[in-house]
Amino acid sequence: MFGIDRIGSKYSWVFALLSLVVLAGSGGAVGAVEGGEHLRLLLRFEDGAVSVKRVEHRRAAARRAAQDGAGWRVETSDRQGRQLDERVIPDPRKLHVDWIDPDGDGERLAGGVVQLERASFLVDIPVDPALAHRVVLSDERGRVLLDLLVDDYEPYDSTTADGGRGEGTTSGVDACSGGWTSELVVDSGDPANRLNITFLGDGYTSTELDSYALDVQNTIDYLLAREPYAEYRGFINFYQVNVVSNESGVDEPDNGIYKDTALDCAFNWGGTPRCLYCPSEPVFDAADCVPETDEILVVGNTTRYGGCGGAYSVYAGKNSNATDIAFHELGHSFAGLADEYGGSGSWPTIIEHPDPNCSIQDSATMTSNETKWWYWLGDEGISTYYTCGGYGSGLYRPLSDCEMRSLHRTLCAVCEENHILDYYARVDGIDQSSPASDPQIQQIESATFSITRVSPTTHEQEVSWYLDDAVLPGETSDVLVIEGEDVALGDHPVRVEVVDTTPRVRYDPGGLLSSQRSWTLTVSCTGAAAEYDTDNDGICEQGLGGRDCDDSNGDVWGPPSQARDLFYEADKQTLTWSAPSDLGGTGNSLVYDTLRSDAAESFDPATCVETNGADTTSLDGTVPLAGSAFFYLVRAENPCPGGVGSPGTSSAGSERSAAACD
Repeated sequence: MFGIDRIGSKYSWVFALLSLVVLAGSGGAVGAVEGGEHLRLLLRFEDGAVSVKRVEHRRAAARRAAQDGAGWRVETSDRQGRQLDERVIPDPRKLHVDWIDPDGDGERLAGGVVQLERASFLVDIPVDPALAHRVVLSDERGRVLLDLLVDDYEPYDSTTADGGRGEGTTSGVDACSGGWTSELVVDSGDPANRLNITFLGDGYTSTELDSYALDVQNTIDYLLAREPYAEYRGFINFYQVNVVSNESGVDEPDNGIYKDTALDCAFNWGGTPRCLYCPSEPVFDAADCVPETDEILVVGNTTRYGGCGGAYSVYAGKNSNATDIAFHELGHSFAGLADEYGGSGSWPTIIEHPDPNCSIQDSATMTSNETKWWYWLGDEGISTYYTCGGYGSGLYRPLSDCEMRSLHRTLCAVCEENHILDYYARVDGIDQSSPASDPQIQQIESATFSITRVSPTTHEQEVSWYLDDAVLPGETSDVLVIEGEDVALGDHPVRVEVVDTTPRVRYDPGGLLSSQRSWTLTVSCTGAAAEYDTDNDGICEQGLGGRDCDDSNGDVWGPPSQARDLFYEADKQTLTWSAPSDLGGTGNSLVYDTLRSDAAESFDPATCVETNGADTTSLDGTVPLAGSAFFYLVRAENPCPGGVGSPGTSSAGSERSAAACD
């Protein structure tokens, strides 16, 4: 949000734009955050100094930084003096003014720049407020205008009666003062992860709120029919605050008309008949009805052509050009775009323009330096066309004609790309993810990971899942199931990456179109870790006291001693015995082979009656022929494959030979 006080001007305005909401940086900073809270400052320039109006902790993602160039510099550091973020913002004293060129085709714009004596402006800093300690603001000459210690200000809270404003800030007012109501007109999802555009009406009486709602809906419908808003409509929530005025219409001082309205909007700001604007304080207060507000559009109840704007924009809601003016102005206030028409004056050719669609470089220089929109050159009519930014010389624009140069045009590829980048700077492509914490499963269980996405309208983002930092082929859905038995014991990093591969964005150095979530999956045996896999070799030993079947670590089980007390029950079918006195290792859960032979001396060959039996009993229903006998041997083994065991000894104490039963 941005406020301007009325001042004199020599320019004749139709509507004015000032791109002052700072676009947040993308990655790399020590305290940078993806989503979560970031720092927002509302500042005011007056009498050559900058003061703090309020400090906010915002839950939504901050915007990316403007490209480096002319402007004011904002540096944020932590308590150890480490730099967390650095960015350039446009000079908030300069108001860009647009009007229909009287010598053009009725849609071509012209404009200029007005130097404001005082201005309120907003700075978004993509740093965790808990880490941010000091913010230093300097002008283009390096003169320090503000040295702010963040801890000196209580965070602003628009939901409290006094706004939560701390010492040193302006006094607060009730949120939604005047008993106004707000409505969510288009609900695309969680406002903490959406671009939230809020409409405010001025000059609409209580009986005209239906008319106001229709004006708002017309603008929304127009925006969502234009690219790239149409493709990314799911990224945007639209709100309206039903601001009620005592009288219908807005002030027209040049015609001697004055209205009692809630936001005090008026034509003729700065002596310019076509400039429709409103003072900042009532606008900020009304916007507090929707604490999630990111962008503000004020709709004036008038058919008279006009508008004006800074970080919030004001337009004549009932004028035939109203909806396209709103579209153009959002190009400034949201996407950080410059006007692409020419004008008077010359831009200094040694200073690069800070906005993405104006440059001091021609196409050859751009290509050589790989700067600005070099990666679009030669496609879709993109080149370098002389004049941009309201200057008569010194700057180039990407396309011969674009919405930022004339009304009722499409956005050029460069301007469209910057809209999309800013959608993703505000909105994380992953809306929700599960589980909320790192999962821990047993080897016999599975773990399910899932995401929900904020998706474009007609194309899909690419989804990739990673396990142990390796991509999982074929796993491209929003759900991943990992079976514990398919991975080794221990910790495994799991990550999902969602990437928008739209051809409308060719350069995304900050990775804004890529979103990630990560977990650590811990897989353990069926029981407590101290009880199982105690030698940490990744194999479940089921309480083996440090020994196992893995002979690579020199800690394998030894063979048990012989089974004892073999007994042939009276039913002449059942054999029983006692477990060996030496199990071959603590926790060794033995298995038993029961062999039958016709000769007492040899059990090789022999018949395996039971293989790897789990208890000390075996059943053999085969009856020997008359005059013959069966001899039995029980072999105790550890449970390893091809387990080591003892086949017992003969009556003479010699170890018997025995056939294999495995």
